Amino acid sequence: MRILYSLIILTALFFAGCDILDVEPTSQIEAADAFKDKKGVTAALNGAYDILQSPAISQDVIVFGDLPADNLIHIGTKKEYRQISDQHIFTENAYVEGIWNDSYDGINRLNNIIERIDEAAGMSEEEKKGVLGQCYFMRAFHYFNLVKFFGGVPIKQFSTTSQSPDELNAPRNSKEEVYDFLVSDLGIAKDLLEGTGRQSPVYADEGAVTGLLARAYLYTGQYAEALSMATEVIGMGYELVDGTDYSAIFDETRSNNEVIFLIDFLNDNETSGMADWFLPDGRFEVSAWDTPSKESSIFEVFGDADLRKTISVGESDITGNLEYYGNKYTDYVTNNDATIILRLAEMYLIAAESSNEIAYVPDGEAFDFLNAVRTRAGLDAFTSSELPDQEAFRLAIEQERRLELCFEGHRYFDLVRTGRAAEVLPQIGPLTGANQYLFPIPRSEFDTNESINENNPGY
Repeated sequence: MRILYSLIILTALFFAGCDILDVEPTSQIEAADAFKDKKGVTAALNGAYDILQSPAISQDVIVFGDLPADNLIHIGTKKEYRQISDQHIFTENAYVEGIWNDSYDGINRLNNIIERIDEAAGMSEEEKKGVLGQCYFMRAFHYFNLVKFFGGVPIKQFSTTSQSPDELNAPRNSKEEVYDFLVSDLGIAKDLLEGTGRQSPVYADEGAVTGLLARAYLYTGQYAEALSMATEVIGMGYELVDGTDYSAIFDETRSNNEVIFLIDFLNDNETSGMADWFLPDGRFEVSAWDTPSKESSIFEVFGDADLRKTISVGESDITGNLEYYGNKYTDYVTNNDATIILRLAEMYLIAAESSNEIAYVPDGEAFDFLNAVRTRAGLDAFTSSELPDQEAFRLAIEQERRLELCFEGHRYFDLVRTGRAAEVLPQIGPLTGANQYLFPIPRSEFDTNESINENNPGY
């Protein structure tokens, strides 16, 4: 998504005190000087955003949400991707380790800011609140990624400043404790950012906080809260892109009013590798088949009238054989594709699912939320004659989330959280039960953390 540079400057001045895109990250300034003034805090905040651009966070977290499921298979040369595609992951997998390490790197950067921002001279309380709100959001975002991949993980609430045994050997918290912690962080962020409204989607703002809260409540089965947060976002002035212009959501050269939060590469030296991984013209590491035998593709799940079909999935015979590929990331020349983290269509689907889980009502509000996404795609609205009960509606939501959010990192975790993974994905690999629903804790963590002596079941 192209953001006018002047708008970025104005937004950052209002939201964080100065332009975070023009200040070096904390890794390049002396620790003693890092928080002495507004410039140092802004550099530290820039460093916290910078880690989001790491391949582990901006790429693998997304790809690995589809690769173990039925949206993608691995066809390239990366053996670590093959393990995930086949659902046979080794504890030494470098890409899984990258998600763990970069998430905790990001958490540590944020903990430093949270602990030391009061040292900064020349910052108003409102400016500090704006920075802290963004920090609590990003810390919750990292913990959300960790808990959905690994289950219970160590909660590190304070910065790691030494090599002391207590800091190195933090024990694992339970999955429930991690969710409670990240929801608490999001609540703090929401209070800090209250009244600031929407900013540029490259920044963590009130809409991003509320949207991630909606997702977290959905994952934890707190449906009334998920519905409340999702409808709050829907009422913030975001708009679904017209279905005839669906590609605008993913086009770096165009702005739209649907994206809530993204990881942007346009005004930075870092690049996104998504198109290179997805497109046959690039490395083509992942392909849009549902099983290694290439029996069918998500392309065929889309109806011919679905306006999302060819925008989301492409066809190619560049290899000499028919291949389907994810088509949402298309800039393999400059690699400036943004990684979309939250957008409005997901909020409609969260609201629809949550409303149905609270109580199935024939042609009730859940239908309205679901049909907003369907009709945008050029499809007929569902009625209770087609979805006559709660279970039928659940399956319709599952299907709609697969189509609308394909290649955006949701499919596998949707099937896990709804208890449908083993039923839907038995043909892919050894996914025989809950033992294989989580990714393994990296071997390197066992080598450095004496408090972790047992991996997730099955590894």
